[in-house]
This record gives sequence, structure tokens and C-alpha cells, in this order.
Amino acid sequence: MLVSQVAATTPTIAELAPSFLRYLRAGNKSPRTQQTYMEAVRDLDAFLARQGMPRSAVTIRREHLEAYIVDQLERWKPTTASVRFRALQRFWGWAQDEGEIKESPMARMTPPRVPEQ
Repeated sequence: MLVSQVAATTPTIAELAPSFLRYLRAGNKSPRTQQTYMEAVRDLDAFLARQGMPRSAVTIRREHLEAYIVDQLERWKPTTASVRFRALQRFWGWAQDEGEIKESPMARMTPPRVPEQ
């Protein structure tokens, strides 16, 4: 099967988002945590769409996520980029646990450094 065929038959980030939210709710995460995590997921999806990058969960690679984090660091404070990084780390970990992807594209990524204030 070609990559484009695989991408067409697997869920996108946006399609996985409702299940991820249910997982957060079932885990009794605070409303603020739910909001933060879901904002990061939606923002990543919007970034990928704007950049013409893949949005199917199985086709997203480390370089796509690194580009997103660079974008965050250019637009926001390092703390914001770090929070989004950690939220997405949980999303990809969940997607792997659920069998949606074989390995998290963030598996060997490290969070952006946040300078001490």
C-alpha cells in the first residue's frame, strides 16, 4: 500500500481529537488540563494544514512536529511552546497506546528549553 493510500484510510489528528478528549475526561483531568491539551492538538492540526504538511496520524513525523515547535517558539514565549510540547507528547503517547500509530513521532524529542526568569 502506498503512503497516500495509508493516509487516506487512517484517522487525522482532528478525527482522533474527540477520543483523546474522552480519554482525558475519563482520567478525571482538570478542565484546564483538558482545554490546554485540546488547544495544542487543534493548533498543531491547523499549523500542519497551513503548511501543507500531512495530517493523517500515521504520516506525521518528527520533522513536522519540530517545525511546529519552532513556529511556537517564534510566536510565543518558551513556556507556551514547552506546555504545547508536553500536551502533544501526551497526545502521541495516547495514540500509540490506542494502536493508532506504531511509535510516537515525539519518542526521542526533548522539550524546548525554558530559560529561568
